[in-house]
Amino acid sequence: MLKDIGNGTEIHSRLGELETDLFVGSTLISMYGKCGLLDKAHEVFVRIQKQNVVAWTALIAGYAEHGHGEIALKLYKKMQEAGICPNAITFVCILKACGALRATCSGQMIHAEVESKGLMQTNLFIGSAVVDMYAKFRLLEKAQDVFNKLSLRNSVSWNALISGYSNIRQDQRVLECFHRMCFESVFPDGITFACALKACGNLNDINTGHNIHTEIGERDPVKKQAFVCNALINMYAKSGSLLKAQQVFNSLPARDVVSWTALISGYAEHEHGEEALECFEQLKVKGLVPNAVTYICSLKACGAIGAVEKGEEIHTEIERRGLLEEGLVGSTLVDMYARCGSLTKAQQVLDTLSLRNVVSWTSLMAGYALIGKGEPVFANFSRMLSEGIQPNFITFVVLLNACTVSGLLNKSQTYFQAISKDFGIIPLLEHWTCMVNLLGCLGESINVENMVDKLSVIPDMVLWCSVLGACKNWGSLRFAEQVFENIGIN
Repeated sequence: MLKDIGNGTEIHSRLGELETDLFVGSTLISMYGKCGLLDKAHEVFVRIQKQNVVAWTALIAGYAEHGHGEIALKLYKKMQEAGICPNAITFVCILKACGALRATCSGQMIHAEVESKGLMQTNLFIGSAVVDMYAKFRLLEKAQDVFNKLSLRNSVSWNALISGYSNIRQDQRVLECFHRMCFESVFPDGITFACALKACGNLNDINTGHNIHTEIGERDPVKKQAFVCNALINMYAKSGSLLKAQQVFNSLPARDVVSWTALISGYAEHEHGEEALECFEQLKVKGLVPNAVTYICSLKACGAIGAVEKGEEIHTEIERRGLLEEGLVGSTLVDMYARCGSLTKAQQVLDTLSLRNVVSWTSLMAGYALIGKGEPVFANFSRMLSEGIQPNFITFVVLLNACTVSGLLNKSQTYFQAISKDFGIIPLLEHWTCMVNLLGCLGESINVENMVDKLSVIPDMVLWCSVLGACKNWGSLRFAEQVFENIGIN
């Protein structure tokens, strides 16, 4: 499809009265709809004397394709009120609109209508569209149920289900579906491979990822698709196979900003900050423009290696491009300055953000806790609450660490109780470990024992070492022996 609107408009200008012909008019509506000129499509539609299902569907499809699902739904209702019965293509378009809008009630009603007409088992595209709609509603059980009842399945229906699981991070289900799809001799396409590779990266399943890579290498059309290659880089990078990620990257005939960002992200996540920043510079030398995610990954690299001057350069670039409020850019900038010990700068950035979130507040508090300043941590926590922002589990780890460095037992106990009592968060291992550390530092050996007895989580070696450290400091030989028994050391 060329989307050559110039030639299309010229041909339209020569049609004269022919544009009111049902067939010609419907074709014009479809052309304008596909090119995104929806007002023009609507004008042609109105001039057609007797609109049929083809004309209605062409108009509905145009609005649905370009993110105007609400208008598509209104047109669908008007079509029905005009006594026009939808066809299979109409149903596919309107189901897509419902999925994009997450219009659950309308979607379920249309699904029921499709079922009543017996189209689910006879039209593969409708069945796939229903699966895709429920997946976009994040009702994966329903999507799976509909999928299981389909008499025919192709890569479109499989991709609808697999993409749904991928979007809610059910990575194990993604791989299960991928393997089942292959077992049923349905050939995966680029979308399938990209979702499967993403799941492998999230699960750190390098073996399956490598096998999928091998399979991709045997398929010429797929291995040349940029988004599949980018998914490969991302999978290897997330799994820590940075050399392999670099090799895939180097083999690409053309690299876009997504390819570079996947590589930068891998280096940044695995504490190779210098390499990440080198890639960031090369990206710009190649004439590519970083996106918000590129900046986020590069700022993480700056924070990891304390490259505050480079971070300031990137900050200036972000400000110049007006990206400070884009996604997590502002929060990551606060985190970068905090990790580099530039707390005044971190505080300034936070104060300039129009939308502060728990991530930005917690990053700032963590920076103060890192240099042993408890009071600014507690003050910023109070400010965060006053803005109606709820803390997360990391916020409480930071608060409890701040209490530890400040030796504030009563305050730590208040925060620890508030985790579940006031904010409905189940205390995690990290919270218990913070409390044990503080009690041990303050010589509260009896309270350490009581805390261990109350543990609602399975302790790890970090917590046990904290307990043993407390026992050593305060001569609690009896309890140390109990700890050794618990961890199986004689």
